[in-house]
Amino acid sequence: MADRLVVLHRGILPHNAAGIESLADTVYATEEELPHLLPGADALLCWHSITPAVEAAWPEDPSSAPNWVHVAAAGVDSLLFPALVDNPRVVLTNSRGVYDRPIAEYVLGLILALAKDFPGTWEHQRRREWRPRDSERIDGRTVLVWGTGPIGRAVARMLRAVGMRVSAVGRTECAEDPDFGTVHAPSGLRPAWQGRTTWCSPLLSRRPPGAWSTRPCARR
Repeated sequence: MADRLVVLHRGILPHNAAGIESLADTVYATEEELPHLLPGADALLCWHSITPAVEAAWPEDPSSAPNWVHVAAAGVDSLLFPALVDNPRVVLTNSRGVYDRPIAEYVLGLILALAKDFPGTWEHQRRREWRPRDSERIDGRTVLVWGTGPIGRAVARMLRAVGMRVSAVGRTECAEDPDFGTVHAPSGLRPAWQGRTTWCSPLLSRRPPGAWSTRPCARR
């Protein structure tokens, strides 16, 4: 009997669905369908992972839980609930390394879009208007990357390649990091910059005039 795989999605299926289906008896589940389809499955692929649906649908009987849960993203925070973590039968894996370069490209794209006002250009194009205007340069601008993992390092390398000055915030302070140069410890920053609420209003309200903030998507 083929292994049974449940793919959790939000309307967008994996682009290589046919290849996945050739490897296992595959069923696709939305968040609403997951409680009915997850019990008894051999594996769960979280194509959409930032959701409480997996914890809510997790079987009460540990023997009915899937043996393998794979997340199509780097982060697994939403899946670190006790029933999964405490079950020795369950292997939890992620897609570490897959999105390093794509997210770095995405961050550079956002910075260029802001500096060159691409949305304004597209709007003028839509209106068939020719409006020459000034834009900002990005070389020499300072970037602070929050997090020194593989994605943060890929971002730093790409931004340094176009002439930006990059530093980072990480768990361990360092003055000579090969990718960031300087890594600041969170404890050394102002209170508004500390903790996991750094993307909330206190940080954004205190950023320097003319500064931008970008937050890449969790996946792709």
